[in-house]
Amino acid sequence: MAEEKSVSTWPRLVRPDDLILWSGQLIERLRRGGVGGGAGTTNGIPPGGTTGQVLTKTSAADYATNWSAGTPGPTGPQGPAGSQGATGAMGPTGNTGPTGATGAQGIQGVPGPTGNTGSQGIQGVPGPTGPQGATGTGVTMKGSVATSGNLPPTGNTQGDAYIVQADDSLWIWNGTAWISGGSIQGPPGPTGSTGAQGIQGATGATGSQGPQGVQGPQGVKGDTGATGTTGAQGPAGQGVPVGGATGTVLTKSSGTDYATVWSAPSTAAATTIGPTAPVAPIQGQMWWRNDPDGNLFISYNDGNSTQWVPAVPVPRNLNTVQARVQNSLAQSITPSTNVNLTFNTVLTNAGGAWSAGATDRLTAPVDGFYLIGGSVCVEGGGAAQWSQCHLTVNGTIVSQSQIKPTSYQAFSVSTGLFMTAGQYVQLNVYHNEAAALNTTGGATNLWMARVA
Repeated sequence: MAEEKSVSTWPRLVRPDDLILWSGQLIERLRRGGVGGGAGTTNGIPPGGTTGQVLTKTSAADYATNWSAGTPGPTGPQGPAGSQGATGAMGPTGNTGPTGATGAQGIQGVPGPTGNTGSQGIQGVPGPTGPQGATGTGVTMKGSVATSGNLPPTGNTQGDAYIVQADDSLWIWNGTAWISGGSIQGPPGPTGSTGAQGIQGATGATGSQGPQGVQGPQGVKGDTGATGTTGAQGPAGQGVPVGGATGTVLTKSSGTDYATVWSAPSTAAATTIGPTAPVAPIQGQMWWRNDPDGNLFISYNDGNSTQWVPAVPVPRNLNTVQARVQNSLAQSITPSTNVNLTFNTVLTNAGGAWSAGATDRLTAPVDGFYLIGGSVCVEGGGAAQWSQCHLTVNGTIVSQSQIKPTSYQAFSVSTGLFMTAGQYVQLNVYHNEAAALNTTGGATNLWMARVA
């Protein structure tokens, strides 16, 4: 017999199948007489135990064991899912179920089209003549009433009849109610022939006065009547006042009627000619100073004093728009770009051509002929390059200057032209250097003046 392994050298229980294998080995060894020794050894498996019990150590001493329920080991991990089983065979057909309840009534269908009219049936055979009817009750005229509402409601016999005067209709009692038989008035007959002339009747009484008739048209003008007698002499009117020297005129002295006075005529329209002004002139008097200048003057009182003022307007000063601005700082000129120069110093601004809200221009305030110009100095530049200075009006070049660069370039541009109010003048510089150039501070100027 092969040597038995001791219980302590058996494999560890790792998988669920290991427990089944171990249990089978244990049962086989118990059947052969013990574990780890010969049959009957005192160190073998103790007798006894019930189904399901396990051999458990009772102390640390060797072979100190006893059968007990034991502590269940931890649950093993979930085994892998088994493969899908084959589909079972189709079962037999079940019995037919009971009939379902009757469904709700469906909606009314659309009526079909009307069929064609059938052909006319054949004429039927005339029926036999009926028996003679009973004699009618007849109509008994009872009189007339104004309207149908006046017909008697009681005491009537079938056949009673009334004429309703409102429409000349015949109403007959049928035993229970009045029935209208329609109008008894026949259609109008033809017009009869004219009767003979009657005898002259007696003169009637005089009628009452009729109403006033309408106004008749205007009659023609009658002849002129005879001249009447002369009336009595009226009172004397307000005449011309007495007095007055030769050459004086009658002048109103106040707003009262007939308030007049004799006075010398006004000389306001007279014009004095001579080198010396008249003494004590009146308002509006003219004086032509024929020597030495031939100027015309008019006497004018401003409320404080009387003075002679020129009667001919003085020619206006057309040179009322004068502006010149400058920039005291250097400005950078980007290569290959027309750069409009700005200005920070106002030297002259008569007429309002300069505005602080637009520092790169001067604007014409009124129409006129203007002289415009500008100057600028540009520092640096290569010998193979060049620079330009432009004077523009509303972005259009009107004057320009071009210089081959040196270490210091001075430009000056100017022109004269007519400008309308709102047009503006700008000064810009252009160069084709690779790097930016700078202007010289204090040497950038722009100016304009209206001369006509």
